[in-house]
Amino acid sequence: MDLNNVVEPRARFNVVLGGLPNDVVAKLGAVAENPEMFPNPYAALRSRVLELYKPSKWENVHKLLNFRELGGMKPSDMMADMLALLPAGVEPCILFKGLFLARMPAEMQEHLQLRVDELNCQQLAEQADALWVARNRHKPRILAAIPADKEADLEVSELTDTVAAVQLKKGSQKKPFKSVRTKDKAGGRRMDSKRDGPKDLCGHHQRFGGRAWECESPHTCLLANQTAGN
Repeated sequence: MDLNNVVEPRARFNVVLGGLPNDVVAKLGAVAENPEMFPNPYAALRSRVLELYKPSKWENVHKLLNFRELGGMKPSDMMADMLALLPAGVEPCILFKGLFLARMPAEMQEHLQLRVDELNCQQLAEQADALWVARNRHKPRILAAIPADKEADLEVSELTDTVAAVQLKKGSQKKPFKSVRTKDKAGGRRMDSKRDGPKDLCGHHQRFGGRAWECESPHTCLLANQTAGN
C-alpha cells in the first residue's frame, strides 16, 4: 500500500477488508460492520485480525521446545527461525542458546559449548555455520580414505548378511527340508533330507553363512574363502 500511495486509514481499511475471506470477515464483528466507530479503522482491523490469528506466546514457546532437528539446514537459518518465535520484548537467554545447541550434531556441540557464554546469538550462529561447512566438506574424504581391500571386505560382509537373511526367512516359513527317495546298496529304499538353498552356496554356507568353519564346495561356492577359521 505504501508503494501505491494508499496512506489514508479508511482507504487502507477498504483494501485489507476486500482481500479477506468471508469466513474471516464474519469473525471481525464491529470492526467490519461499523468502521466509523473507530478513529483509525485500519489500525483497529489490523489489531483484530492479529488477535484472532497470531500464535500466542505460549504456542511459540511450545514450538521452541519441540523445534525440528538441524538436518540439512544451515545453523544460522535455524537460529533466525527460532528467534522469530520469541515473544516481543523477550531477549534470548542461556536456555534459548541451549535449545539451539541441542539441535546441533554432537561434535559441533563440543566446540560451541566452550564459547556459548561469550557469544551472542548472531555470533553463535556464525560460529556454528563455520563448523557446519567444515564438517560437510570433510565427509567425502572419510569415504575416500577407506582402503581398496576394506571395500572388498565390505562387499563380502554384505553378501554374507544377505545369505543369512535368506536362511532366516526360509526357516520362518518352515520349509527347510524336502524328502528324496534313494536306493541304498542293498537295493532297499531310504529317505534322505535335502536342504533347499541357493545353488551357488555349499551346504555349510547355506546354513551358517560367513560363520561356517569349512566349505564343502570350494570350487563353486561364492563364500568359499569366507569361513570362521580364516
